[in-house]
Amino acid sequence: MDEIKNLIDKNNFLNAGDKDFLYQQLTTMNPIDKLRLKHSLLNNQQPAVLQNLQLIRDKFNQRETPKSPDLLTRVVQKVFKPASPKIVSVSFLNQPVLLGGYVPKAPVFQNIQSLMKLKEIISLSQLRTVTANHINFTLNDNAELEIQSFFDKIETLLDKFNDINERRNQYMYFISSPLFNSYIETGLTALRHPELQPTSIILNTLYQIDSKYLNGKQFRFASAINNHLRSLCGI
Repeated sequence: MDEIKNLIDKNNFLNAGDKDFLYQQLTTMNPIDKLRLKHSLLNNQQPAVLQNLQLIRDKFNQRETPKSPDLLTRVVQKVFKPASPKIVSVSFLNQPVLLGGYVPKAPVFQNIQSLMKLKEIISLSQLRTVTANHINFTLNDNAELEIQSFFDKIETLLDKFNDINERRNQYMYFISSPLFNSYIETGLTALRHPELQPTSIILNTLYQIDSKYLNGKQFRFASAINNHLRSLCGI
């Protein structure tokens, strides 16, 4: 295993994303597949697993791309306009009866200061600017410590609000952030594509297909942030 990881690390024709994908695949490969991968790397050939990834990406994109209706369907839709999609589930945040208060709404805040690192947050309004880049920790970073430092800062900032409804308003900053949108989109997309196997690394596969999705580590950090904020805001 270590020998193959070293070959992957020193390989010059693989990009960083391919290397990360191969690292993840190693944990599920049988001995024969590992031997094939080693042979490909030693001979500077594209590993079969990466060729398979391209096939998966092509099939995924075909399923995700909406098909244009044929001429007859377009005529029918023009004459008989299709009904608007029905709402399957109303958000908990839109139900005052369940919340025990009014529907939360993010306060209007002008000139939000950019946030370089999570632990440097000084205003709850900066939650609106959080992206996946904020949870792209390197091997030299102590990710758990940085996340905990961020949580401590958040708790201190929220201590200024005694009213639970006002706290929920602050939570809405995170709801409108790029990170939360990526978190939701990644989860829903994974549920739509059970054909992506193995399930243990489905999020990493999605990330390799398109980097707009969160990989496994990013998804776990995003989930931890969301759950912590929800608990602090009584949601």
